Amino acid sequence: MLQAEALLELFTLLRHQRELSIICFTGFTLEQLRSQSNPCIDGVLNTIDVLIDGQYIPELNDNKGWRGSSNQIVHFLSPKHLPEASLFLERERDVEIHLRDEVALMVGIPPHNFQKIFEQTVERVRRYCQVNGEQDEIIEK
Repeated sequence: MLQAEALLELFTLLRHQRELSIICFTGFTLEQLRSQSNPCIDGVLNTIDVLIDGQYIPELNDNKGWRGSSNQIVHFLSPKHLPEASLFLERERDVEIHLRDEVALMVGIPPHNFQKIFEQTVERVRRYCQVNGEQDEIIEK
């Protein structure tokens, strides 16, 4: 956690402004972080609700949960999200795409083959618009 001091400052500020959940992804393991004996890292760990640790390994991407690959471990550092543990561990991934003016915002973790499926969907919408004489400015751009 190379930016622990800044994260601690940000998370502390956010916690004081409103009640929200903090989920943190890191390439380090929880054991590595705790072994550093760094007060800022310890403060971050005490502030977040869920830590997803470990390096992302594309070959171990099993398309489940909110972690990137099966070697990563989900740690519930507060009890806040324990009732939703299956969302973090087992749920199949999905995304929402929000279109606004000329901007597209993708929220979520893309499932396997997302790019291919997305491109096929865009092509189907293009064909639909052509057949029905409709113009879709977002897709045309």
